[in-house]
Amino acid sequence: CGDTNINACNLAKENDIPRFVCVSAWRPSVITFGGKWNPLSWILVPGYFDGKKRMEETVQSVYGEHSVAFRAGMISGKRYISDTFAIPLETIGKIYSYFIPVVHADDLAKAAIRFVKSDKPNTDKVICEN
Repeated sequence: CGDTNINACNLAKENDIPRFVCVSAWRPSVITFGGKWNPLSWILVPGYFDGKKRMEETVQSVYGEHSVAFRAGMISGKRYISDTFAIPLETIGKIYSYFIPVVHADDLAKAAIRFVKSDKPNTDKVICEN
C-alpha cells in the first residue's frame, strides 16, 4: 500500500517538485493506543496501515514542512466505474458518518490545492486528521 506513494514522493523530490501532499488513513482508537501504531492493525487489515505509516514517515523525512498528510476517514464522492457509470458514495458516506469520519473527495482536493499553492511552510501540522 505504501510503496507506490513512497516511490511517488522520492520521484517528486528528484524532479524538484517543491511540495508534496498525500492521503493517508484515519486511525480508529481500536487500532491505535495514544496515536502509536498497534499490532492489531496487522490482523484487521494486513499491510494497509503499515504501508500508510511508512509513507507518512518517508514524506516527512523527504519533504518536512513542505508536505502534508491528510488522514482521511472514508472518502465520499462519485466512484466512476466507467465513463458513463458512477456509484454515488455520498449516500453511503452519509450513513457511515454516524460512525466514522467522512470527507468528500472535492473537499480533500481543495485542501490539497490550497496547500500546494501556498508559499508558507507547513509549521502547524504535518499530519491533518478529519
